[in-house]
Amino acid sequence: MTTTVIPRLVLASASPRRLELLRQAGIDPEVVPPDIDETPRIDEDPIDYARRLSREKARAVADQFRDDRPVLAADTIVHLSDGAPRILGKPTSVDDARVMLARLSNRSHQVVTAYAILYKGAERGRAIETDVTFRELSPAELEGYIGSGEWQGKAGGYAVQGLAAAFVRAVKGSYTNIVGLPLCEVLEDLDALQALPLDWALGVASPVRNFS
Repeated sequence: MTTTVIPRLVLASASPRRLELLRQAGIDPEVVPPDIDETPRIDEDPIDYARRLSREKARAVADQFRDDRPVLAADTIVHLSDGAPRILGKPTSVDDARVMLARLSNRSHQVVTAYAILYKGAERGRAIETDVTFRELSPAELEGYIGSGEWQGKAGGYAVQGLAAAFVRAVKGSYTNIVGLPLCEVLEDLDALQALPLDWALGVASPVRNFS
């Protein structure tokens, strides 16, 4: 019996959370972090910003492989709508994280993860939005979380899969999207591009092994 060999997926991201999600789904990608300018453009819409970055990250890494390998890139942002949507990026300091978390307290916000997959000249991708509601955070809780350091490198200043899980009152939409990758949609699009092994569905419970 001949098994179709699919080139190993390249994950254009340094995020350990995205890598872990893919591994949980039975895919063990090669990690190649992109090097691009992530500065938002003036008045750039949050979803457009996430989409643009995911495409730029994917293309920056795909150029290294000449379309011979499927490349997946993603970008996650948190935003609030106060008249005009406002992007909450990764805090740059303790004070920045404190301000972000205080703004998220006792209200809902949106987490958007946009992703792009490039393979053999084709491209697929989506921007998935999840609504997250925080309960009110006491000053002591806020300072305790800041002191944990978990906010570092996290969009919006928190990690839903970590200590901040205690702050979340409600989630509407994809949970893995908040973690950093809408896994269901990503797998659908990998499949549509024929970038999943033919026996992937049978091997979900164990590591996928028939990559080249």
